[in-house]
Amino acid sequence: MGNHVRGTLSLDAENLIGITRSFLRQGVRHVVFVNGHYENYQFLYEGVDLALRELGLSDPAGPSVLLLSYWDCVSESTLATVYPQGFPGWDIELGLER
Repeated sequence: MGNHVRGTLSLDAENLIGITRSFLRQGVRHVVFVNGHYENYQFLYEGVDLALRELGLSDPAGPSVLLLSYWDCVSESTLATVYPQGFPGWDIELGLER
């Protein structure tokens, strides 16, 4: 999913956990994943949680992993620029296409 958009990649659960674990083992202090599909949020949350548990990282002052969804960062003016004929709505992301 998502490989049709330049600069994106798709991860299965094993890879997500492995990448997170690898970054943190290398000493990376902050990892950020940007989600592009509404239905993937719980998958991402669980994968990151499993990686942190495996490494025994639960200290709030320790390394952190941030999960962002692109729609939380999109302004109305950006939507108007990207969709000059009118934004089709977030329902398409939820699978509720009109």
